[in-house]
Amino acid sequence: MATWSEKFDKLLPDPYRRRVLLRCFEEAVSYAEQFAPNKWSVNGLYGGLSLVVGRLIVLSIEEDRIWAAVDAELLSGRADLANVLQRSASWKWDNESDYPTYRLIPSKGSCTTGRTSWTVTGA
Repeated sequence: MATWSEKFDKLLPDPYRRRVLLRCFEEAVSYAEQFAPNKWSVNGLYGGLSLVVGRLIVLSIEEDRIWAAVDAELLSGRADLANVLQRSASWKWDNESDYPTYRLIPSKGSCTTGRTSWTVTGA
């Protein structure tokens, strides 16, 4: 059976990308712990590594890229960040999967969450 280190080496063969993507993942886990303690988990199913908060996958490392759930409505209110992302060659909305947006989640502060994925380019 492969160790986690061997799985990461296979999933993220480039050491630079591995460091960058794992730092992003670590930061997301820190936020999950801060805002939703006892409501998050990490799993290694389907050949990747996913952070699940509640019942939603919020971040996933998959074959040399990172996928993240992004609140499209919130992003539309942040023109500075939206412009940076739109100009980036390594970022794109996930329009290729069977479910590019999560359905509206009923809550007091409901929002529509878009999905996005991007690739971290080399140094």
